[in-house]
Amino acid sequence: MTLFTKQLLMISIFILIANTFVYAKEHNKKKVKTNSFLSTISKKINSKSIALFVKQIKKYAPVIVIGLLSFVFLITLLSLKLEEKENKTSINFKWFKEYELNTSKAAYIREVLKWCAINMNDKKVKTHPLLEISYHKHKKNAGVYYSHNKLIRINVNNHNNVLALTDTIIHEYQHHLDMPSQKHQKEYNELIATIGYWNNPYEIKARESAKKHREICAKDMCSKGLLLYK
Repeated sequence: MTLFTKQLLMISIFILIANTFVYAKEHNKKKVKTNSFLSTISKKINSKSIALFVKQIKKYAPVIVIGLLSFVFLITLLSLKLEEKENKTSINFKWFKEYELNTSKAAYIREVLKWCAINMNDKKVKTHPLLEISYHKHKKNAGVYYSHNKLIRINVNNHNNVLALTDTIIHEYQHHLDMPSQKHQKEYNELIATIGYWNNPYEIKARESAKKHREICAKDMCSKGLLLYK
């Protein structure tokens, strides 16, 4: 949960608490003998006092409005949080399974790329990507693919665990498969400009591919002794 999301959540909780206090205060002033506002309304309706019912609704209208707005706010906040989870990049995923490297990071990355070439390439792409490994933490990217020179760059220290690293390698390899020419790169750039990164079909496919293959790849790396399952 981001700091901004936490702040919004705290504000919504404060609104609900304030609303509760206002509600209780109004009832204490009136010395209402019933336990709740709903029971009061129910009793007035049962006594067929429509005028009193309307008056009661008007009196508590601000409280009702605040309550409804608080509810809508919380629902909106929850939907944004779910969307945020859906759109998170692989580096931020919290995995249920953890793996430990049993080789160097560079050797592991090369082996995963070999695995991708064997298990993901449909033979339409005959070239193998070049590899660049960076140990400097990047501000934004966990990895990137440059189609003009067929280069995959992996920012190793942008990952908090091995499976996240595996996800990024597969993600970038999928870009290598989907963008074999500058024509595809141009289309990719135009889509980024028009519909954004997350809605870009190239990115959607890369995320889905990584999600589909990362566990399978990790298990194969375990069988080769390159990973240890914790």
